[in-house]
Amino acid sequence: YMYQTKKGFTITELMLSMAIVSLLIVAIATTTIQMSKIMTKGKTMKELNVASRSINKDFTEKFNSIQSVWGWNGTSSASTPGGNSNYISNGRGGAFCAGEFSYLWNTASALRAGDGPIQYAGSKDNSIRLVRVRDVSKNYCSNPSSWENVPRDANVVTEIINAGEVDLMIYSISFRALSDAVSGQSLINIQYVLGTRSQDATQLISQQCQPQSDRADYCAINKFDLTVRTIGRK
Repeated sequence: YMYQTKKGFTITELMLSMAIVSLLIVAIATTTIQMSKIMTKGKTMKELNVASRSINKDFTEKFNSIQSVWGWNGTSSASTPGGNSNYISNGRGGAFCAGEFSYLWNTASALRAGDGPIQYAGSKDNSIRLVRVRDVSKNYCSNPSSWENVPRDANVVTEIINAGEVDLMIYSISFRALSDAVSGQSLINIQYVLGTRSQDATQLISQQCQPQSDRADYCAINKFDLTVRTIGRK
């Protein structure tokens, strides 16, 4: 009988091949994870920039179209709605009533806790970040119950920012008056901090994002300073 010799891989060759394949798999996985983080970072920064441009555009256009905010002394005058206030802020949310419209917001701390004071009527969905409401009577600065009764009406309420894909939030916002006595125009300085949701202190400390190499999400936060002008005296 004739015997045919069959050749195959040795144990050493198999182990070497498996080691090479394993290294390739690890390299591919590492590259994929890094690419995913870069894409997440890019998407987050893009949404943050788009949202800030939308906020600045809305503030500029709306304040440029109104008379001076008469009766406002330029500071936050109350922590809860009531009286003859134009600007209310209590750390969890607030309202700025310009006479033709009002801006309403919930802060990041209130949204994370699920107890934002600004709510849509009949709902506790805790979704309002920053909205502009048609409010000639300044109801949101005088009526305490109005904060929980924002109408779901696109003809009345405009969402300036929403959660988006990266869950953007207002961390703080302030209004300050800088009047021009000669022209009668009001220069209103608006400062706000906009960023992504931060679940723990390791990601956000004192409104500063911390390194997070092992996180799938991406922390982004930025402070914006805007000065707008009204059209002057009536």
